[in-house]
Amino acid sequence: MDNIKPWQIILIAVAVVVLGFSLWRSFTSGQVNLPDSVLVIDVETGDMYRMGLGKRNGAYFPEKNPESGQHNLMPVVKTESGDWIVPNHARPAMQDIDGENKFVNESDWRVNIESEDIKGTLKAGG
Repeated sequence: MDNIKPWQIILIAVAVVVLGFSLWRSFTSGQVNLPDSVLVIDVETGDMYRMGLGKRNGAYFPEKNPESGQHNLMPVVKTESGDWIVPNHARPAMQDIDGENKFVNESDWRVNIESEDIKGTLKAGG
Protein backbone atom coordinates (compact mmCIF):
# COMPACT_ATOMS: atom_id res chain seq x y z
CA MET A 1 0.00 0.00 0.00
CA ASP A 2 3.06 2.28 0.24
CA ASN A 3 3.18 2.53 -3.55
CA ILE A 4 -0.29 4.10 -3.92
CA LYS A 5 -0.06 7.62 -5.25
CA PRO A 6 -2.54 10.41 -4.44
CA TRP A 7 -3.91 10.51 -8.02
CA GLN A 8 -4.74 6.78 -7.76
CA ILE A 9 -6.75 7.37 -4.58
CA ILE A 10 -8.62 10.22 -6.30
CA LEU A 11 -9.32 8.01 -9.33
CA ILE A 12 -10.74 5.23 -7.13
CA ALA A 13 -12.87 7.74 -5.20
CA VAL A 14 -14.27 9.20 -8.44
CA ALA A 15 -15.05 5.70 -9.75
CA VAL A 16 -16.93 4.85 -6.54
CA VAL A 17 -18.94 8.11 -6.78
CA VAL A 18 -19.79 7.48 -10.46
CA LEU A 19 -20.84 3.90 -9.71
CA GLY A 20 -23.00 5.07 -6.80
CA PHE A 21 -24.65 7.75 -8.95
CA SER A 22 -25.31 5.26 -11.75
CA LEU A 23 -26.92 2.78 -9.37
CA TRP A 24 -29.01 5.52 -7.78
CA ARG A 25 -30.27 6.71 -11.21
CA SER A 26 -31.04 3.15 -12.29
CA PHE A 27 -33.19 2.36 -9.28
CA THR A 28 -34.93 5.71 -8.84
CA SER A 29 -35.81 6.53 -12.44
CA GLY A 30 -39.49 6.55 -13.39
CA GLN A 31 -41.31 3.52 -14.67
CA VAL A 32 -41.74 2.89 -18.35
CA ASN A 33 -45.40 3.34 -19.22
CA LEU A 34 -46.42 0.63 -21.65
CA PRO A 35 -49.64 0.95 -23.65
CA ASP A 36 -52.59 -1.01 -22.33
CA SER A 37 -54.20 -1.38 -25.76
CA VAL A 38 -53.39 -1.40 -29.45
CA LEU A 39 -55.44 -0.71 -32.58
CA VAL A 40 -55.81 -3.71 -34.87
CA ILE A 41 -57.46 -4.26 -38.23
CA ASP A 42 -58.96 -7.40 -39.66
CA VAL A 43 -57.02 -7.60 -42.93
CA GLU A 44 -59.86 -9.47 -44.62
CA THR A 45 -62.86 -7.33 -43.61
CA GLY A 46 -61.24 -3.97 -42.86
CA ASP A 47 -62.91 -3.75 -39.43
CA MET A 48 -60.86 -1.88 -36.82
CA TYR A 49 -60.81 -2.91 -33.16
CA ARG A 50 -59.14 -1.76 -29.98
CA MET A 51 -57.36 -4.71 -28.39
CA GLY A 52 -56.77 -4.55 -24.66
CA LEU A 53 -53.43 -6.07 -23.73
CA GLY A 54 -54.20 -6.80 -20.09
CA LYS A 55 -51.44 -7.67 -17.67
CA ARG A 56 -49.29 -9.42 -20.24
CA ASN A 57 -48.77 -6.14 -22.15
CA GLY A 58 -48.28 -7.91 -25.42
CA ALA A 59 -49.94 -9.73 -28.25
CA TYR A 60 -48.91 -12.30 -30.83
CA PHE A 61 -49.82 -11.43 -34.37
CA PRO A 62 -51.83 -12.23 -36.26
CA GLU A 63 -54.32 -12.32 -33.39
CA LYS A 64 -57.53 -14.29 -33.61
CA ASN A 65 -60.70 -12.41 -34.39
CA PRO A 66 -63.32 -13.87 -32.03
CA GLU A 67 -66.12 -13.03 -34.45
CA SER A 68 -64.70 -14.90 -37.45
CA GLY A 69 -62.39 -17.33 -35.65
CA GLN A 70 -59.60 -16.49 -38.10
CA HIS A 71 -56.16 -15.14 -37.27
CA ASN A 72 -56.52 -11.93 -39.29
CA LEU A 73 -55.95 -9.15 -36.76
CA MET A 74 -52.83 -7.06 -37.33
CA PRO A 75 -51.72 -3.94 -35.45
CA VAL A 76 -51.92 -0.55 -37.14
CA VAL A 77 -50.44 2.83 -36.31
CA LYS A 78 -51.12 6.24 -37.80
CA THR A 79 -48.08 8.04 -39.19
CA GLU A 80 -47.44 11.77 -38.91
CA SER A 81 -48.63 12.15 -42.50
CA GLY A 82 -51.96 10.53 -41.60
CA ASP A 83 -51.36 7.17 -43.29
CA TRP A 84 -52.19 3.96 -41.45
CA ILE A 85 -49.45 1.31 -41.59
CA VAL A 86 -48.58 -2.07 -40.13
CA PRO A 87 -45.61 -1.40 -37.81
CA ASN A 88 -42.21 -2.93 -38.59
CA HIS A 89 -42.21 -5.48 -35.78
CA ALA A 90 -45.47 -7.07 -36.96
CA ARG A 91 -44.82 -7.25 -40.70
CA PRO A 92 -43.33 -10.77 -40.77
CA ALA A 93 -46.56 -12.07 -39.22
CA MET A 94 -48.51 -11.15 -42.36
CA GLN A 95 -47.39 -14.47 -43.86
CA ASP A 96 -49.38 -16.28 -41.15
CA ILE A 97 -52.81 -14.70 -41.65
CA ASP A 98 -55.85 -16.85 -42.32
CA GLY A 99 -57.91 -15.95 -45.35
CA GLU A 100 -57.16 -13.20 -47.83
CA ASN A 101 -55.37 -9.91 -47.20
CA LYS A 102 -57.60 -7.28 -48.77
CA PHE A 103 -56.49 -4.14 -46.92
CA VAL A 104 -52.69 -4.10 -46.44
CA ASN A 105 -50.45 -3.13 -49.34
CA GLU A 106 -47.39 -5.27 -48.62
CA SER A 107 -45.11 -3.18 -50.85
CA ASP A 108 -45.29 -0.07 -48.62
CA TRP A 109 -47.28 -1.51 -45.64
CA ARG A 110 -50.00 1.10 -45.92
CA VAL A 111 -53.42 0.02 -44.79
CA ASN A 112 -56.48 0.99 -46.80
CA ILE A 113 -58.79 1.89 -43.94
CA GLU A 114 -62.27 2.72 -45.16
CA SER A 115 -63.49 3.87 -41.76
CA GLU A 116 -61.61 4.88 -38.62
CA ASP A 117 -64.59 3.86 -36.53
CA ILE A 118 -63.62 1.27 -33.94
CA LYS A 119 -65.99 -1.67 -34.22
CA GLY A 120 -65.35 -2.97 -30.72
CA THR A 121 -62.91 -3.86 -27.98
CA LEU A 122 -61.20 -7.23 -27.86
CA LYS A 123 -58.91 -8.97 -25.42
CA ALA A 124 -55.46 -10.09 -26.57
CA GLY A 125 -55.19 -13.82 -26.99
CA GLY A 126 -58.85 -13.97 -27.95
